[in-house]
Amino acid sequence: MDSGKIKYFFVLPFFLVCLCLFGLPPKAHCELPGGIVSASWLADNLSQPNLVVLDVRLSPQEYKFGHIPGAVCAFARWRQRLNGVPFMLPPLDYLKEKLREFGVNNKSDVIIYADGHTLSAIAWACRVAWTLDVLGHNSVAVLDGGISQWMYESRPLDTKIEHPPKGDFVPDLDVTKLATIDDVRFLGAKIVDMRVPARYFGIEKGRTTARYGHIPGSLSVPSGWLLVSRIPRLIKPREEIENIVYGAGLPEDKDKEIIVLCDTGHLASLGYWVFRYVMGYKKVRLFDGSMVEYCMYPLPLVRYSWPLSGTAMPRVTAPVKPATP
Repeated sequence: MDSGKIKYFFVLPFFLVCLCLFGLPPKAHCELPGGIVSASWLADNLSQPNLVVLDVRLSPQEYKFGHIPGAVCAFARWRQRLNGVPFMLPPLDYLKEKLREFGVNNKSDVIIYADGHTLSAIAWACRVAWTLDVLGHNSVAVLDGGISQWMYESRPLDTKIEHPPKGDFVPDLDVTKLATIDDVRFLGAKIVDMRVPARYFGIEKGRTTARYGHIPGSLSVPSGWLLVSRIPRLIKPREEIENIVYGAGLPEDKDKEIIVLCDTGHLASLGYWVFRYVMGYKKVRLFDGSMVEYCMYPLPLVRYSWPLSGTAMPRVTAPVKPATP
């Protein structure tokens, strides 16, 4: 036997033993197309390696009645009261254990969906997505239109309860995606208030918010303006969103610091996700405590006033053609 064959004879068994002991190399990402994925993209990629689909609807019963095939019921306390402030990001240890329970690994490609009938449901999916984002997971997307869009396209549902193998996810908190009360006061960021106009103006206030009005200098961009009005509630085209937010006074410079807020950090999560992953702003933070926390301090508020922004530029659009008689 020549030396080449002898070498091959000994190397091949050694390689096979290594595979048995250490396993196969980790599978590659399925390369998410962005922070928002369509139902058609998800349907085409359900069998991709490392894909984890999380059903974050607020009732496990909804999951049992029917869910996207392979999706995991990710029912958890995604928000908790901390230091007297409700609806905050839970402790990292709790989130780590829950995400591992749901089968999330450091290398997972995670798709998150909720219902798609309401603004609140779409924002809830974005809130959970932000949670993974701020914990350092770098491959997360939200299903546009949620399970409502999946059903609207007549795609199949499953009733099998998924029990994935425990994941190995390790949080690495990214503080550049989280705003504190001090960031709101001193960072010098453009603050975007995503509540309905009546709350921004001070006619109404949230049930858990102690005072009326808005933070001085903040801009009003209601989160509902980012979605189409029909059901399922899909995210508007990027060009239309740009017209809205630039007209409201947001800078066109994508390197500017932006802080989004609402009453409790729920609806503003939609703004965070759209501004960062649809519009491409690089420095967007979510003020987790939002107006509930801000109003706990003797800090100024403006009531019965709209912002006087010299940066807001009206967006010129093509005139509407007259209807044909």
